[in-house]
Amino acid sequence: MSRASNVPTASEPTPSPPPTSTSQVIDQAARARVLASLRPIDRRFVLGEATLDELTAELPPEVADGLPRSRIAREAASYGRALRTLVELGLTAEEYAAEIDDPRMSLADMVRGGLFDEGDSPVVEWSAEEQARIAAMRPALRGASPR
Repeated sequence: MSRASNVPTASEPTPSPPPTSTSQVIDQAARARVLASLRPIDRRFVLGEATLDELTAELPPEVADGLPRSRIAREAASYGRALRTLVELGLTAEEYAAEIDDPRMSLADMVRGGLFDEGDSPVVEWSAEEQARIAAMRPALRGASPR
């Protein structure tokens, strides 16, 4: 006499996730297109595969040239925010410049002009590790307090 199995059988197929809306598909495609347009280190940074220190070490010359060493880390943080903002918006730097009615403005111009400084883009969130690193750099960037 065989024993009946106590394991229940699946009577219904596993539900599939809800279909993605057309706008979500378009947003994902736009982000992928922007990611593909970035330098490898920039893409790795946006995807969380490179640190802010690595990005700082490989800043484009047009962002870092002529800056005092004390400002390089700040510009790297702003550059990183710019990259993340552009990917989130699904716009290349050129497309973003056209959106703000200054098609001649480069990404370096935007970064060095402070366009992506803190508070400008609340939809972009830094990881806790990156926030701690930026917070630790702030006193050095501001210089010694006059007491």
